[in-house]
Amino acid sequence: MTPHPFLPSIPSVSLVRVSLKELVVLLIALALASLPHGLNPLGGTLMGKGVRNKEPIRGREWLSCPICQTEQAKFHSLPTPHPNNPLLYYRRTDNSSYRDRIPLRIVRAESELSPLEKAYLSAVEKGDYASVKQALEEAEIYFKININCIDPLGRTALLIAIENENLEIIELLLSFNVYVGDALLHAIRKEVVGAVELLLNHKKPSGGMQVPPILLDKQFSDFTPDITPIILAAHTNNYEIIKLLVQKGVSVPQPHEVRCNCVECVSSSDVDSLRHSRSRLNIYRALASPSLIALSSEDPFLTAFQLSWELQELSKVENEFKSEYEELSHQCKQFAKDLLDQTRSSRELEMILNFRDDINPLEEENNNDLARLKLAIKYHQKEVAGGGVGELGHGREREARRQSGCRERRDVMD
Repeated sequence: MTPHPFLPSIPSVSLVRVSLKELVVLLIALALASLPHGLNPLGGTLMGKGVRNKEPIRGREWLSCPICQTEQAKFHSLPTPHPNNPLLYYRRTDNSSYRDRIPLRIVRAESELSPLEKAYLSAVEKGDYASVKQALEEAEIYFKININCIDPLGRTALLIAIENENLEIIELLLSFNVYVGDALLHAIRKEVVGAVELLLNHKKPSGGMQVPPILLDKQFSDFTPDITPIILAAHTNNYEIIKLLVQKGVSVPQPHEVRCNCVECVSSSDVDSLRHSRSRLNIYRALASPSLIALSSEDPFLTAFQLSWELQELSKVENEFKSEYEELSHQCKQFAKDLLDQTRSSRELEMILNFRDDINPLEEENNNDLARLKLAIKYHQKEVAGGGVGELGHGREREARRQSGCRERRDVMD
């Protein structure tokens, strides 16, 4: 048998016991040997192995990557049968190792906790009252642990107790004057009413010697400066928490107009206009809380009407928060409608729709000008106007039927 010019001499398959792997290799070699000479990787110079191709490669150009230093070779002219299709090959230079790597380092290391501090935080997590009390008492005497230490998640013992809703541990920690910080805001966000009440009644100690410096840095706070307890409570719409705060005499800042030129608005907008707009949105989101309106407004219907109209106008100006303002406007409309649905009779509905500030509806029997209904139409409160008129009509119809039935029964009895 005549040997192939590109393969070594291979004995006859019939005389040798060939394994499956060797047979596969043999078939691949035969397939490659049958290819045209220009496309055979064993016989060309493109792969750098085998017999060199006698036809030279023209138009080779090496391009170097600025990051990984990989050189790219572009062949504009190739041997037949594909002379017009450029191929790309890559090679790595000697000085290209580790040039395409981004170095990483820890910019804010976790606070190192001693074994006693780890045991202290673990006891708070488990709700072990006796162990926590013992650790706090020993800290006052021996100063072996920092009662305001922070776990890897950035939580103090007080925040851990709030997350677990363990009121006994919270009361114990407050009795030892642990650092409070944003604990009230965390309790409001978690809607732990008992913890909010304990924190509101807690008297902060004078002086800040026990406060760790890391907690005094505002960048470690989870809340922006414009988020106050009443604003956050209104965002959660928790009636009990809002009631506790209102009883303490808290107040909500009055939002300024979008184009207000006061010193505070101008300076805040110059520093960060997006945060300034978001701060206004947070205030309006709090004012639109149904629980806050029901608790703090003497006329919930009028407040809901005016606030809904104002929010709708703001959605046309504050383009970046257009959808948020429209949603709050719809929320106020829905609150007014739901409040109107609480009427138990057509008489109550008439009193609400005819209500005026200068007239007592109990004294004026013939006051049927529907002043509040007209006000709803003025502020484009379609839900209230449509529902009120429909319910009033049905109520009067039911009342007329009831009176007609009473007259018929009296006539029969007579």
